[in-house]
Amino acid sequence: AIMINKNQGFKGALSANYLNLALTFDALQETDSALYYINLAKNVRSEIGDVGGLAIVFNAMGDINLHSGKNEAAKKAFLETIRISKEHQIHPGLFYGNRGLGDTYFALGANSVSKRYFEKALKIARDLDSQTMIADSFKSLYELEREIGNYKSALSHFEAYNAYSDSIRMKEQENEFAELKTVYETDMAHKENLLLKANQSSQKAELKRQGILTIGLW
Repeated sequence: AIMINKNQGFKGALSANYLNLALTFDALQETDSALYYINLAKNVRSEIGDVGGLAIVFNAMGDINLHSGKNEAAKKAFLETIRISKEHQIHPGLFYGNRGLGDTYFALGANSVSKRYFEKALKIARDLDSQTMIADSFKSLYELEREIGNYKSALSHFEAYNAYSDSIRMKEQENEFAELKTVYETDMAHKENLLLKANQSSQKAELKRQGILTIGLW
């Protein structure tokens, strides 16, 4: 896919290829390869002026650096995500950038700063009315409060996280049921259509046979 996109000049798709490779290598804990491909993705996105894509790439770069313990590099990448997202009003980018900074400061042991960024992320998530983002924010706040021994707040955040997670699961189940119902109804309609066509064919054949018999009687 990379060679095809290179040869055809599909730079947006090429950057997506690089990003996917970076995320794959990150999951395999092969940091050098992950950083190599995320930088290729960044270069292509910069070249084509895709600011939304750049926000995504810098956020992924922050995650990769954070996973490998390169906290200062992670912080720089998340700040760039926020800068781009603020400048171009990319609200999901603001959520992920702030959450990433919260994770980074949490890793550095700067819990009060971490909490401030997690709370910023939660506010953005609520403004976006994204249940998934809200649940993620409460999970981060729960883990932070538990770490510092503030168990009352930790329990409150954990309960909120569970409530949103349950709501998300119920919505997914409703969507799955609706999809299954659609498939079932479509399949039944198809079978009924086939049965109707078979009956029509049978009736035509019977009428033809009766016509032949009638001619034979004359």
